[in-house]
Amino acid sequence: YKRVSADGQPLRLESKDKYYNRVAGYVTLFAALLHADAHMDFDLGCACSDRGPHQTCARCGATAVSRGPIAISKPDGGARTGTAAAWRWLARVLNQQPRRITPVLLGPFLETLAAPLHTAYGRQFAKIIVFIEQVFVPRIHSAGNLQDEERGALSRLETILGKIKAEVASAAGPGTHEALLMPLFKEEDTTADAGGGDGDW
Repeated sequence: YKRVSADGQPLRLESKDKYYNRVAGYVTLFAALLHADAHMDFDLGCACSDRGPHQTCARCGATAVSRGPIAISKPDGGARTGTAAAWRWLARVLNQQPRRITPVLLGPFLETLAAPLHTAYGRQFAKIIVFIEQVFVPRIHSAGNLQDEERGALSRLETILGKIKAEVASAAGPGTHEALLMPLFKEEDTTADAGGGDGDW
């Protein structure tokens, strides 16, 4: 049997590198959403059907005006969001046998949430970073059978751990990650200089 897509063309599978990059993006988004407790509400100023999340409407020129922050609804009392949920997720990952994808998950998660986790858990967070560096990472190394993509993710995780350790040791502590400092408006996309492409995002 030959794998084909819906239109009968040969199916082109996603490379492992692209898959890992996509997973890392999802983990960063997941971590940022765990931390979010409010979102900004805006009067967009128009009802154009193709209105994007931009400050000024490209069609009619209307400008969005902020109505202020709205608390995110947490009908479960926040059990599935916030630093407590992030801490539980981290504990679950660390209580499992490491897999080849584990560094891909841990790196962006810790990089995004180091500051709020350190604020909430202080010395316990510092201890878990030392545990990951001295116990968990060697387990990943000893698991063997790591390919280039996994070795790259593991090297990045080790760099992130070193950076977090240095920041925790400093008086200032870890800084807020850029994923938690998203702009209120997205710049309008332009594909004028794209010049084609192979369909990959």
